[in-house]
Amino acid sequence: SDQRSPGGSMNNLELAAHWVRGRETLPRYLILGMTNLCNSKCVTCFYWDHLNVNRHLEMRLEEYDRALADLGSLYSVVLTGGEPTLNRDLPKITGILYRRHDASNVTMPTNAIIPEQVEATVAGVLESRRDERQTFTVGLSMDHLGDRHDVIRGAPGNFVKLQETYRRLAALKRKSRGFTLNVQTVLASFNK
Repeated sequence: SDQRSPGGSMNNLELAAHWVRGRETLPRYLILGMTNLCNSKCVTCFYWDHLNVNRHLEMRLEEYDRALADLGSLYSVVLTGGEPTLNRDLPKITGILYRRHDASNVTMPTNAIIPEQVEATVAGVLESRRDERQTFTVGLSMDHLGDRHDVIRGAPGNFVKLQETYRRLAALKRKSRGFTLNVQTVLASFNK
């Protein structure tokens, strides 16, 4: 039987020992697509031609529930998109990950274009955790400053909205342990 740290989730040392022992395991790391909808048109995007199409192929909450059912505990989950916060079921999906699959670390990028929605989504995710030892990390996508950021992201006014999203999430961070707020960027010749 797996040795567990208090609260039931595996810490890094326990996870490494588990792998070193050579035991067969189900995936401990999962990249989970939340939606192919995106409200940006980033020049850095490598799959722009797959965004905002075939909406009928997107999974519903019940389908996520069934698709995840056979997985054991998960150490790390990255939620991707499009823009992940455009999936209104995201907090319920993280609830499944945190509660049923004992996810220790969940991470999500955001383009921060809709500050109110990002804030509400993050608040819902934080509430979906079993306890504050389960972490949630948000990466605010920032590729430059001011208007140059907006051009790279293909979204006029994005930089101002990014700053507002940061303010809102920083306020949530002050009230919630286990929540990390980062800035992430794609480094390329046009923003070096």
